[in-house]
Amino acid sequence: MATPLPCNCPPGFTPLPDGSGCQQIITTVPIASDTIYTVCQGNQLNVYGSNGTNFYQSADGRPLPIISAPPTGTNKLQDNANNQLTVATNVNITTLWGKNVATGLTGRLNTAGVWTCPSGLANPLPVGEWIGFTVCINIPESAVYSIGIAADNRVRFKLNNQVIVTLDTLQAGFAFKYWHVIPITLNAGLNILHLEGWNDQSSASFGAEIYTATVAQLSAMTTTTQLDPFILFSTKDLIGTDFQTGQNSGYTCSEGILSNCGNTLSCVQVNSAPCSVCFLLTDCENPQNTLVVDGDPSHNLISLIGTIIKVNGIPEIDSSICWAVSASPDCTTTIYIEAAAVISNFVDCATCNPPTCYILTDCKGILDPIVVQEDLAQYLGQVIKVSTYGTTCWQVTLSPDCVGFVNFGPGTIITNFVDCLTCDPICYELTDCSTTPRASVIVTNDLSTYVGSGIIKISTFGNVCWSVTLATTCVGSVTIADSAIITTYADCCECTALPCYQLTICSGQTDVNSPIITKTDLSAYVGSVINTVNTIPAPIIPIDPVTCWTVTLFGPCVCPVVAPIVTFNTMKFSDCICCQPILPVPPPPLPVRVIPAPVKSFTKTDMSPCDIQVNINFAETYWNLTKQLRFGITTSNWNKDYREIWVKQQLSKLSKQVDPLYCIAASPSSCVACNPCSCGSSPCCCKPNPCLCTNSYSPSVCNPCGNYSVGAPCKDPNDGPEVYLLWTDDGPLIWDSPDSKILTLTL
Repeated sequence: MATPLPCNCPPGFTPLPDGSGCQQIITTVPIASDTIYTVCQGNQLNVYGSNGTNFYQSADGRPLPIISAPPTGTNKLQDNANNQLTVATNVNITTLWGKNVATGLTGRLNTAGVWTCPSGLANPLPVGEWIGFTVCINIPESAVYSIGIAADNRVRFKLNNQVIVTLDTLQAGFAFKYWHVIPITLNAGLNILHLEGWNDQSSASFGAEIYTATVAQLSAMTTTTQLDPFILFSTKDLIGTDFQTGQNSGYTCSEGILSNCGNTLSCVQVNSAPCSVCFLLTDCENPQNTLVVDGDPSHNLISLIGTIIKVNGIPEIDSSICWAVSASPDCTTTIYIEAAAVISNFVDCATCNPPTCYILTDCKGILDPIVVQEDLAQYLGQVIKVSTYGTTCWQVTLSPDCVGFVNFGPGTIITNFVDCLTCDPICYELTDCSTTPRASVIVTNDLSTYVGSGIIKISTFGNVCWSVTLATTCVGSVTIADSAIITTYADCCECTALPCYQLTICSGQTDVNSPIITKTDLSAYVGSVINTVNTIPAPIIPIDPVTCWTVTLFGPCVCPVVAPIVTFNTMKFSDCICCQPILPVPPPPLPVRVIPAPVKSFTKTDMSPCDIQVNINFAETYWNLTKQLRFGITTSNWNKDYREIWVKQQLSKLSKQVDPLYCIAASPSSCVACNPCSCGSSPCCCKPNPCLCTNSYSPSVCNPCGNYSVGAPCKDPNDGPEVYLLWTDDGPLIWDSPDSKILTLTL
């Protein structure tokens, strides 16, 4: 059960026990009549409750009173709009709730029914008069209660002077053969019950009870022991008291209603007023800061008690403060929360006022968002650069939580901008699409229209064709003048309108690839001739590199450009004649001459001491001559004839060259090898070395070392002396005598 709220009542009113409202009770003295009846046990019959107990649907929301249907209808209850009150269940098998038995008493009317004393009379008084009593009932809380009621013959149940139930039509004992249990909501606090009965004739009894249990609980009970704890009121408890009300008996009131509250019979006026329920708002961070508020019913402030709220739209209430809501015992000074105000509620103060965090979102969407726990309230909705995060531009928004937050750290510098474009201007990169591109250009102008949509020319940038892309940086950017004219093209081919050139092979030469159309820039060769031509891609049939080609302008290349690229010797010729080589005329053939076969086999002997001395003399002679001729140095003790020295040196060299064919004897079979420096017995050859035989064919005598042989063939001793001719710088030298001054030479 919820804790009752403090109820602030108007002057003269007191809160109801459940705090749901205020009540004022005014009492006066009632007027007594001459006849006063005493309450006794009513008649008890086995027909009472013989059909058991009907448990009905709730009467809440129906027009009251609940009445029995007219006599012509079936046994039923209905509301004041003639809508039937449906029976939820009927219990007719227990003594507690009644059952059909031949003898014995069952049901609640036999237990709680009352009438005037003395009890048990066959025709008790009064007949044809409403008599009853008044009872003060303190309802503990506003809730659904169950009213049980029956009568022989009629009964009516009033609460606070409002008729709740009336059974006053005769339907073959419907009012007393059933005990009728009707659920209905009763308000908490003091309630004055008026219960009255009517007897048509003979036996008489009426009774009523108020139960705190539900219909489902009651219908399951079978004994009085189970039921008694749930009885809030029962007419059986009034036996021995007086019937205070009656048409011709009892007491009457000039104002108010008759009440027996406090066991004192009086006339009571019960006035009601709503509670002035107010709410205390306590600042979560500063409990000394409190406000007393009331509000529009749409806010249902009662449901917010125990929670934390923020209030927006009320000038007197700081919207940034988290308030704990509780009931206020005082409504003297309040702030009214209008319906238009916005109330946000939270589970606790920590949830209401968590550490404020912000989300940094990369303007370019490249980096992941960052949650930071920093005071960025002044930058909310703006764009910032954070020194610790480089040049990235971040959009600042409020984060719903601080999960995974980071801090900037000390010394961080924050620069703010109005928007992403101001923080990080968008630049565009212009790329030359030609075959010999220039360097790219970064511009700050908005060229988004041209990104991916073709090629442009910018009048201030000359005759250059540019493709446009989004730049990754604005470093080194320039701005296109407002006066510049931008022309668009479908593609680079259309923009550049590249000229193509034609290569035609020179007259007199042939090549299956002629003519060749190329996109290679041959403007410098138009009208000239080139050779060593090749193409990329290479032709199926290779081009002869010695062919010559005339270069002419073909015209604009057809888009898309598919003409090949040409490579060639960068030399150019004025015409085809200069380019084509003149083949040389072959000379007439030389006359045929007989070239003797070279001598390929020679015999050489070791150099003798005589030859060594000749070469030493030659070297010294010419060294002395050189010193004299070049340096003017004369060797005084040198008196040798240089011509003689030179001839001897030449003859020494000549003596080493011996043709072996000259040593073939007449009878080769008797020929033996010659031994150097030894006159052997062989008669077949001459000795080709300094130690030859004497000037006779006899091999037994050796020549002295001063004589030389030039390696002549063997000769007959009867032949006369040989004469030799030696050419020198001074002319020929002729000698033939052993006594010659120049040279003694014998064979």
